[in-house]
Amino acid sequence: MQKLKNLLLEEHSKSQKDKIIHAISDGSIPLSDLIQIIKNNEETYAQRAAYVLSGIHDSSPDRLKPYLKELWLCIKPTNHPAIPRAIYRYLASIDLPFDLEDGVFNQGCQTFRNQKTPIAIKVHLMKILTNIALKYPELKEDVIYLIQEQHPLSSPGYRAAAKKALINLSKSSIDKKE
Repeated sequence: MQKLKNLLLEEHSKSQKDKIIHAISDGSIPLSDLIQIIKNNEETYAQRAAYVLSGIHDSSPDRLKPYLKELWLCIKPTNHPAIPRAIYRYLASIDLPFDLEDGVFNQGCQTFRNQKTPIAIKVHLMKILTNIALKYPELKEDVIYLIQEQHPLSSPGYRAAAKKALINLSKSSIDKKE
């Protein structure tokens, strides 16, 4: 783990992130060490480890699957925003297992409603909540309300993601009626 910590502290750059991802891919650094650093939530290490986690998500998301529940438990209000952003980004791109859907939906709604939640996290949460609502139509109205509730005062990035989510939710309702 010390090797990974040293690499994380060396510099915070795309090339360093890629170097660490390569070391994890070739087995010289275990992926479990990266997950442990995120779990330990030591400010600088965890923030930079979250950046590496996003890179692993981009290159080979299946490698993160064995750590899904551990990652989910790393989302805490006290964490650096990079950690939940990276984890929610990953969760938005996968089909959540049934046993996580309820917890993710409930915590996601609370986090989404919080005015202090960064826009990037809200955008990933919007995708997650939409995905769950598409599986469980009885949740659609709740998700639509959450999205519309924050729409008037939102940023252009939020509005673009909201438009896409609302189209998906309404299109799904139309498909069911036909």
